[in-house]
Amino acid sequence: MQPAEPIWIASLWQPWADLVCPDARLATLLNKTTPAWSEHLPKDVENRTRRISHRGLLAIHAAAGRVDRAALATLNLGAGRFVRGAIVGVVDLVGVSTSDPSWWATPGAVHWKVARPRRLLSPIVTPGPQSARTITDPGVLREIRRQLDGGLVSTLEQVSA
Repeated sequence: MQPAEPIWIASLWQPWADLVCPDARLATLLNKTTPAWSEHLPKDVENRTRRISHRGLLAIHAAAGRVDRAALATLNLGAGRFVRGAIVGVVDLVGVSTSDPSWWATPGAVHWKVARPRRLLSPIVTPGPQSARTITDPGVLREIRRQLDGGLVSTLEQVSA
C-alpha cells in the first residue's frame, strides 16, 4: 500500500478563501455585483510573503477571526455570508514564483500558483494554522480524503455545465 500524499493547510481571510474555492452561489453573486472579478474565478494565485517547497494538495482554511473588509466592500458583500473557522476546499499547489502573470498576482509578493479547486460540500471545522504546514490531525485528514474520494466536492466546471 502506497502512503497517502501529505496535505498541507493554509489559512486565508475571507473572501479570499472562497475566491480560491468558490461555490455556485458566490460565482452567481459576483457575476451580478462585480463582473470584473467574476471573469477571473477561481482565484489561481495566492499572494504570500514567503516561499514553500510543498507541491501537491493544499487545504484552504477560511480564517476564523479576520476578514478583508476592503475586499468585501469592493465586492458589495457582507462578512456574514462566508464560512469561517473551517477548511472550505482543496487545491493543487503547482508552483511558487514572484512573476506569475495571473490577474490575481500582486507585484512584489510570492505567488503560490494553485489549480483544480474543489469546494468541500461539508466544511471541516478546525483551528487554522499561523503559517502553512502539513496537516497532522488524523480526523481532519480522513474527512478531507473521504470528501475527495467520495466526490463530495463541487467545481465551477460543474456549475457551468
